[in-house]
Amino acid sequence: MVPPQSTPQFDIIKLRYFGEGKKYFVIVIVNWLLTIVTLGLYYPWARVASLKYNYSQTELLNSRFTFLGNGMELFKGFIKVLGIVGALVAVYFWGTLTQNFELILLGGVIFIVGFASIAPLAVHSAMRYRMSKTSWKGIQFHYSGNLSELYKIGIKYSLLYVVTLGIAAPWFYVSIKRYLTEHIHYGNLNFEYRAKGGDLFVLFLKGYLLTFFTCGIYGFWFYAELVRFNFDNTYLKKDNATYLAFFKSNFDVGDSFRLFLYLIGTYFTLGLLYPWFAIENTRTILENLDIYGYVDLDTINNNIVNQTNDATGVDLLDAFDIGFTI
Repeated sequence: MVPPQSTPQFDIIKLRYFGEGKKYFVIVIVNWLLTIVTLGLYYPWARVASLKYNYSQTELLNSRFTFLGNGMELFKGFIKVLGIVGALVAVYFWGTLTQNFELILLGGVIFIVGFASIAPLAVHSAMRYRMSKTSWKGIQFHYSGNLSELYKIGIKYSLLYVVTLGIAAPWFYVSIKRYLTEHIHYGNLNFEYRAKGGDLFVLFLKGYLLTFFTCGIYGFWFYAELVRFNFDNTYLKKDNATYLAFFKSNFDVGDSFRLFLYLIGTYFTLGLLYPWFAIENTRTILENLDIYGYVDLDTINNNIVNQTNDATGVDLLDAFDIGFTI
């Protein structure tokens, strides 16, 4: 990775993570118990508790991150999610109960198309909410993306995905990732994502083939390469012009294998080891990330305010398990 020539000087900035498995275990157990007792209604507050803990344990340049959201905001979004998902499920089961083939098919189509249609809305809404509730050194992040543009990208590449029988998936992912990344701002700083779909296609092709022929062993190298691919193609700019820094991940096969062991332990302990797995996963990702460049904090302007308390997309994003944020 060649540093941008316009960057004035190069420092290596490290992220630090202070999360502890024992402390997070208490948070997770309380969250699980209260979510079960309340028949799932406590989930938004459980989500906030986890986010606040992980943000508060992440440090950059001796300052911790802060999550400013609250459970009630997520609860309102949670109720909307239940309504949307409930309506789609009701249509599907209505078609099934009629025992009429045409209505069953229609219900299934509406169900699938409905979920596909709300995916861009879920991503857009969640990004707006999460970024506006993320703060570092008293300055909040914000997301400036446009929902209609996101839909255009989604429709275009969804059609290509179908026509190419899935081959266009790497280009689909890179296009969405680029759009979301390049509309994230921190004051007058913003990000750039330089990855190419062709490079990701080669990475996927090599990864799948070698993982298959090595009976899964190459999967550890494959996962490490995917982690590095996203971070190594991300840059930080000022006023959408001057390059200030670029990201470099040192995540390797050893880290991949160690996290795999934590994941296996989580399954064998019926989830009890999950807090330690989650903490170690976050620590490994963050502390293997180097930021090369120079950022003068005194020159960061915070003139843009783009806050939202609508958390509808957050739960939808969790439901789709889409991880596009940096």
